Amino acid sequence: VLAKVQAYNVKGWSVLSAASTTYATLETEPTGAPATPTTSSKSETQIVVDWTNLAAGDTGGSTILSYHLEYDDGTTGTTWTSLVGYTPLLLSNQYTLTGVTAGTTYMFRVQAKNIHGWGPTSTELSVKASDAPDYMVALTVEDDFTTGSIKISWTPPHDGSDTIT
Repeated sequence: VLAKVQAYNVKGWSVLSAASTTYATLETEPTGAPATPTTSSKSETQIVVDWTNLAAGDTGGSTILSYHLEYDDGTTGTTWTSLVGYTPLLLSNQYTLTGVTAGTTYMFRVQAKNIHGWGPTSTELSVKASDAPDYMVALTVEDDFTTGSIKISWTPPHDGSDTIT
């Protein structure tokens, strides 16, 4: 903040002073939310959540002290549970959630903290605890000489807890 001042008495206002040669920086809690978290890896048993540091212009003018990650424990955003970063503080940008339920969709969000407080939360990331389908086995091919067609059949693999399309 740069400043100019002027005085007032019964005769009126003085001329404005020259602008200050030093200035103060106004600091607040983080003004911006972190980008939406991402997932670098997921399976039927764990989800790895990643997030990026808050952009310099969104820190509120103060050093970020922690990133707080929450998840909804499969409640579709009805309730939120703290995973890491609230206490103790955490500057990491990755967290691995283990013990998830296969086929359940989880939501994650993150927020940043500086010396003045917590900023807004990010947009939620939605992740289904699932894997790619298993390898196809028991594939058979049969000729139907009467119709001139071929019949292909197989045993469906484990779906990895997600719909095979």
